[in-house]
Amino acid sequence: MNNTKRALFLITEESFHPTYLIVDWLLASSGSPEFRGILIRGQHSEEKDRVHRSLASKTLSNEDKIQLLRGVYGRISDAEQEMIDLKGFPKPFDSFNSSIKYIGYDINALSIQSWVEQQTGYYDEITFFIFLDVIMAPWWLSNDKVSVINAHSAVLPFARGMNAIENMAYLGDSYKFQEAAGASIHYIDHNIDTGPLIQTARLNNSLSYHSIGQVKAASYFAAFDLLISHAKLMARNTHLSFVGITPNHTGPLFLQKNYTAEVESRAKKNYLKMKQEHSNKAALRQNLTIKK
Repeated sequence: MNNTKRALFLITEESFHPTYLIVDWLLASSGSPEFRGILIRGQHSEEKDRVHRSLASKTLSNEDKIQLLRGVYGRISDAEQEMIDLKGFPKPFDSFNSSIKYIGYDINALSIQSWVEQQTGYYDEITFFIFLDVIMAPWWLSNDKVSVINAHSAVLPFARGMNAIENMAYLGDSYKFQEAAGASIHYIDHNIDTGPLIQTARLNNSLSYHSIGQVKAASYFAAFDLLISHAKLMARNTHLSFVGITPNHTGPLFLQKNYTAEVESRAKKNYLKMKQEHSNKAALRQNLTIKK
């Protein structure tokens, strides 16, 4: 059996919600030589380290902990607040862990390109698993030894781009919203969220959540789970090459610059409206069943 010398890297942001991904990735990668490290887009902050350690404190209230997080991250979004409510505060991780490297804010810098090219001299195949808020330069796809797998917090191909599920709520179509609520992992290509799909997962009863923020939080966790489970699958099966399926159509593309405060506000209201309409229809069906 011809096993491939494979290296798996995670690249993600220094913002708050990916800390859940980082912690789970470190746990999943323990003892697996194929997991070669985590690259964090941003700069190391000892203050953030201190705050994350304080999250384990039993003497601080949850509100005090959230205020500390706001102090170092600037803002805790509705979805991030819901992540805390759903799973508690993320466990602290050792930012000085030898597998963690802060790489600055320019993911497409020449120094990063040189480093990637250097890694291709060591390994037969390198896969970067990413959860990022920026577009990667074409050179990331120019080496045959390198592939990039993205985690997307909506079901592709039904909703692409940034704030995809919130934008689907803004559009107000209940069927299309439920179709898109969930997560995907896919290979990246030279367009936005159009590369071959590896796996998708749809949220069950996505109109049963109490807010669009909670839907987004559940979608984040689903995306992280898909990313990590596929990385573990690749690490266990170095004799296999994994391929994706190219969608036969593409859904709407949403851009960050178009996600205004007005769009965000309307998305929240539309989600609650769709939720209520869905609840009313379910109640009506139940009444008709009882009468029969």
